[in-house]
Amino acid sequence: MNVSDARAKDLATELRWIAQRRLPETFKDSNSDDTDEKFPITAQRVQELEPERWERDPPGALIAVMRRAIASLVADETIPNCAISWQRTAAILFGFVKLPPRADGQRVNYDDYVAQAEEEARFSGSTRDFRRKVTAAVRQQIATILLDLIPEHVQIQERSLVTPDEEHPPTAYPRIHLKTDSGVSACLGVANVTAGSSAYYGVVDAAYDQVVKVVLTYFNDGPDQRDVGITPRLEVPTLVDGRWVITWPVAAGDSSASPSVKVNLKRADAKLVYIPGTAVWKRNVALPGQPLQVEAEIIADADVLAPSRPLDTLHWGDDYIGTLTALFRVQIPGIRIVVEARSPVNDNWLQELYVQPNTKLTVGLTVQNIGNTILYGVVAGNNLPPNAEYVAGSTVIAASLTDPGSSVPDGIVDSDYPTGDGRPPGRRVGVNLGTLTPGQEVVIRFEIQLGALAISNMRNVGFVSATGHNQHYNKLVIYTEPST
Repeated sequence: MNVSDARAKDLATELRWIAQRRLPETFKDSNSDDTDEKFPITAQRVQELEPERWERDPPGALIAVMRRAIASLVADETIPNCAISWQRTAAILFGFVKLPPRADGQRVNYDDYVAQAEEEARFSGSTRDFRRKVTAAVRQQIATILLDLIPEHVQIQERSLVTPDEEHPPTAYPRIHLKTDSGVSACLGVANVTAGSSAYYGVVDAAYDQVVKVVLTYFNDGPDQRDVGITPRLEVPTLVDGRWVITWPVAAGDSSASPSVKVNLKRADAKLVYIPGTAVWKRNVALPGQPLQVEAEIIADADVLAPSRPLDTLHWGDDYIGTLTALFRVQIPGIRIVVEARSPVNDNWLQELYVQPNTKLTVGLTVQNIGNTILYGVVAGNNLPPNAEYVAGSTVIAASLTDPGSSVPDGIVDSDYPTGDGRPPGRRVGVNLGTLTPGQEVVIRFEIQLGALAISNMRNVGFVSATGHNQHYNKLVIYTEPST
């Protein structure tokens, strides 16, 4: 277990005792044993996140911080085996949901809150498991969030650098940063711009196809008061402990800093990808004491991801602040296959149809990229049901079910191959469709000949796969009935 994991685990243990004694009672009397010595990690984080309120009202500061942490949970994500969300459960356990008075007139206690959460959860396991496992998992989620929160009064804001800002002048620019040995400060923040956020945080949530914006701010406030060349280098996002981490190291002179931010994607198959051509550089080029003069330009991807020379030479002083921004998109792959046959009665394409024995059918496999990332090595194939044979030379690739398309060699089903060729029975072959861009659809059509037997339920199964992805299946159900 690394240091951060151990710290989160210890914080979760503190939260267990805090939840049991209720938030308003924690840190209420600084002269009692209920002080920052008993809950050191919690006390430290509350002081960091609410320093002014902590001085005058420690319990109120704790409540404000916990409210922020619970609000950071995804509201509609339910706990496994429960009908309640993480956010709702946390709100109940930490007393943010008001419960009716007890029938015996006693004060509502922690056990009452746990019982309320369990009732709403409709948990499929035992009460013991809910109290031990589910509540512990909720506290662990809150602990992880608390360690990632940043003070609201120093949320990183991207300044336009176009006109002086009286509220946030250059010398008062909010600083959440790492400092190099040479004195250059590097700040990094991330915002979910698709969700409409204009504030930059250390951690954000993002969903399918959303875009997050990262801003790197740098300035030279070193003690040597000397000019320093800087070379920022944006790193490809990496997955660390279930979160995507964006790091933007800054080399300054003979030292460096590597600030990073995190993005929660909530899905194992999601990834965060840099959008080419979106890096923008802004900096003040005015002489000392002169009005701000801003230059902005789009930076070539090569100079962002693998710079070969310094980007900027920083004079000493906050007037020489500069920013770099870049956009990243959440990509989630998706592929779908639909298996249909053309009705001999009315030419409609159906996934379930009734026909007579000895009927020849045209089958269509519609393959579509339903994600927002390119799929490579796409292969589609078909497993015939009993009492059906493939019609040699009938395979066509087309843009739609009605498009004439172009003939392709046989290979859509196993029965294309003669017996005795050494291929094991049941081997799946298929037609190579190559690359599919997001939204692209391809149709494979072929003919099958049904036999003379009347079978009530025949399943023709189509399948599709792509490089790095599992196979997906769908079926066509055929009922054959003898004519009366």
